[in-house]
Amino acid sequence: MPIPSLVMAEVLGLPSDISRSFMDWSFDGSLIERPASPACTRWPAVQAYFTEQLALQRSLSEPTNHVFSLFMETEIEGEPLSDQEIVTELHFMIQAGVHTTRGLLIHVVQRLLESAELFNSLQNDRTLIIPFVEETLRHDSPVQRVTRRCMRPTTVGGTEMKGASGLRWGSPRPTATRKPMPTQRSFASTAKILGTTWPSAEAPTSVPEQRWRVWRR
Repeated sequence: MPIPSLVMAEVLGLPSDISRSFMDWSFDGSLIERPASPACTRWPAVQAYFTEQLALQRSLSEPTNHVFSLFMETEIEGEPLSDQEIVTELHFMIQAGVHTTRGLLIHVVQRLLESAELFNSLQNDRTLIIPFVEETLRHDSPVQRVTRRCMRPTTVGGTEMKGASGLRWGSPRPTATRKPMPTQRSFASTAKILGTTWPSAEAPTSVPEQRWRVWRR
């Protein structure tokens, strides 16, 4: 699914060949790592790349792209964004525009491959396409988990959290109890890459409504 990568490269005014790197970082998982997270064990390559690109844009008399220009000129409470804040926002743009969008497109295609009836329905009535995409986004969310840091003591899901504790929250599909499809194994690599919760022949087909993982510093 190279389309999201090519679109994001175009939006940011970057060479089209960087789209290949965006895809590589999405596949190896580094694109979804956040440097500020306690669980991050390596500095994502996308951060290094945008650090260089931001330095290049700052060296010019005028930025060559409106997105960079917007971030460089933005002030919050009278203070400009720091380089790290800008780089992180650019990182998140690629994270959302490439990784999660690619995941959504793959899930859409998988649904159509699983059901000829669904494919025919959409082919015969194009007004169903938008609801189908929205329902796929809800049902097969490309974002399976998020990480957050507690800034003060609190209770989350019955677990006492101390300040500076980290929390990883996962939300599986609403109907993850369906039986594996005959074609399940052909999508094994997709499930591994995206970290999805598709049932497999080796694993239980039911999962908790919410999954919590806590780490403490």
